[in-house]
Amino acid sequence: MYQDRKFTPSLLATSICAAMLSSPVIAQNQGRLTLEEVVVTAQKREVSLQDAALSIAAISGEVLEKDRNISFADLGRSIAGFSYTGNTTFDQELNMRGVTNTRVDAPSGDSSIGVFMDGLYVGRMGLMNIDMYDIERVEVVRGPQGVLLGKNVVGGALTVFSKAPERETSGSLNVSLGNYDSLRTTGYLTGALGDNWSGRLSFQQHKHDGYVRDVLNNRDMEDLDSLQVRGQLAYAAPDDSWSARFIIEYSDDNTNGLAGIALDEPAQVSLSPWSKAREQFGQITGNKLDIRETAPFFLTYFGESEPTPPQQARESISYILDMELNLAGGEILLNSITGFRDGKGHNVYDQTGIGPRSAAFDPMPTFIFSSPVNENESTEQYSQEFRLTSNNDASAIDWIVGVYYQVDDNFKRDRLNFEIYMDVPTLNGESHWHNRSENKSTAVFGQLGYRFSEQWKITAGARYTEDDKDGFVRGDSVRTGDYFHPDDLIASTTLSPTTADLASFNTDYEKTWQEFTPQLVLEYTPSDDALVYLNVSKGYKGGTWEDIPANVGAANSDAAVDPETVTSYELGGKFDFFDGRARLNAALFYMDYKDLQVAQTKDTCNCTIIDNASDAEITGTEIEFTLAATENLLLWLNGSYLDTEYIAFVDSQGNDNSGEFLQRTPDYQFNVGAELTLDAGNWHDAITARINYSRQGEMSWHPEGVYKEDPYGLLDARITLTAPNSSWSVSVWGKNLSDEEYRNHVIPFLGDAVSFFAAPRTYGVDLGFNF
Repeated sequence: MYQDRKFTPSLLATSICAAMLSSPVIAQNQGRLTLEEVVVTAQKREVSLQDAALSIAAISGEVLEKDRNISFADLGRSIAGFSYTGNTTFDQELNMRGVTNTRVDAPSGDSSIGVFMDGLYVGRMGLMNIDMYDIERVEVVRGPQGVLLGKNVVGGALTVFSKAPERETSGSLNVSLGNYDSLRTTGYLTGALGDNWSGRLSFQQHKHDGYVRDVLNNRDMEDLDSLQVRGQLAYAAPDDSWSARFIIEYSDDNTNGLAGIALDEPAQVSLSPWSKAREQFGQITGNKLDIRETAPFFLTYFGESEPTPPQQARESISYILDMELNLAGGEILLNSITGFRDGKGHNVYDQTGIGPRSAAFDPMPTFIFSSPVNENESTEQYSQEFRLTSNNDASAIDWIVGVYYQVDDNFKRDRLNFEIYMDVPTLNGESHWHNRSENKSTAVFGQLGYRFSEQWKITAGARYTEDDKDGFVRGDSVRTGDYFHPDDLIASTTLSPTTADLASFNTDYEKTWQEFTPQLVLEYTPSDDALVYLNVSKGYKGGTWEDIPANVGAANSDAAVDPETVTSYELGGKFDFFDGRARLNAALFYMDYKDLQVAQTKDTCNCTIIDNASDAEITGTEIEFTLAATENLLLWLNGSYLDTEYIAFVDSQGNDNSGEFLQRTPDYQFNVGAELTLDAGNWHDAITARINYSRQGEMSWHPEGVYKEDPYGLLDARITLTAPNSSWSVSVWGKNLSDEEYRNHVIPFLGDAVSFFAAPRTYGVDLGFNF
């Protein structure tokens, strides 16, 4: 839903960075060109984006389709201060202003960047299919959100809103064909179901062949077969006294898994066993492996009779009931949002992409071993929020109060296997972990705003959160030895005993944390076209435990990783000029972190560990500019720059990372683009051409700052032809047109950078039909 752009003072507040990122369209407002904006609800009120008093980017569903932004990885190309990494979809890492969800695997773990689907918090991102379809808008709120968003988050939040049912009957069907035999089909049907009822049914089916070839087993990897279906039912009382919306969504996706490509890290003088093995494999087979080829060996797990190839399968279903009741003659709104989510998934991937049995190596590469990961996960999540909101625009005072409750029942089974050619007894065998956690979060919150003049407004809010987490973890070394050392009596993996006995432990864990998170926003509006704001806020992320602890001492209650907190200071300004056709937004921020949770894979212990960095600081700026140059030409430029530092961080392995740049955080990002509308003969405004170029700077994959991703840029484009007074359209599109080779994730190990590459160049044709 769009509204005519009207430059009122109150909006400029903290919405600073968002204006540019929403890629507003050009419109006529009282005979002049203006920039339109999307309606947002991040402040629990339906307001224009430019009236929202927080740093928020809002992207409409129309723009998502124009840019073919169907995943969070796609969004990371165009939003300042936001990026995406992750080696598998079980380990999706959203990075915002230097804060990242780094391998949040443990059932007791929380996300640093919150994800909400139609208001429902998604606690286990690995069990969520993030391909977006039939979307109204996406809202990206940057910085700690400690008051209103339902779940307290330290780095920011991303909310996806699906399109709601409509009374007027309509529908669409879109078919997209592309390289790698890609087929994506989306559609919806909506309309009235009686006097007060309406419904909507939408779906997406998405398939493509693999981006990587497993040359050893002659099969594709990084392919996709996905199905999503969403059904909605809405009711509106005849007297508008109350309304309700029920949403049920199902998703199922499968793939042959992601491929690890081992590359020698020049900055490391070390063994580099897997990159050397890849070179030897090419010499032996006569097929030199490139970055789109791999050779994983399928291992047979304990208790199974057949080898298990890399694979991934996820299935989830969610139910949301959103109700609103008008009280006191409509001056108070009572909102209730109830959510339930059930998900399960299975993931197997080879951490190295090649092992000692992948080929007849002669000689065997130094210290080469296999280390596949086998994960099973399930979750049941229930949440309930009640909220009272003032609804009187004539009053100088506005307020919100509410309560929130969430309980997650998470289970995870990990199976870790090592197999080594050399006689190294600490690198063979198989271990299993069973980890179940019940996480309860209870909160009360409130916010009060007072406009004491036309130019000044102050808003203060606070939230009190209590997290209660308890669970059970069992670790077992289920067998010793491997293919090369079948008689070895010492099990390995992370559970390494010092005797011939199999290592085993089980223990309960439990802990409760409380945190008070306040926020204060001061707005100054010197004119209708300018606003300056100061936003001071605090965020909180609950404590957790290791995902696969090595022993009972690393698993019990006392071994919990402390919660992390952040205090953010943000100064922003927003300016509209050129008679409403241009917009310049800027923000400066400083974030002070305490007990930052840092996850990293360590070759010193063959394990993934979570540490608390005692302190970290982040300073940054975001600048965006949008210009409606003509009635047919829209231009935009946005970017961000960060300066981050671990102030005092000696990890549990004794490595001093103090002074290093925060991991998985590019030092700069920018996006520049244009949209041009042209006539096609007698067809007015029939052609729309859109181009985007995004670039990010250097990024470190590990706290030590050794393994880095070089700067890279991505070019996307789309041309659409729409016949006037017609229901059809055809588009030609391309993503990563320069075929840039860049990585979504890196596992540093023994001098190798085991790399997971992002998608190569993709392109295709879309056919759309509306009715």
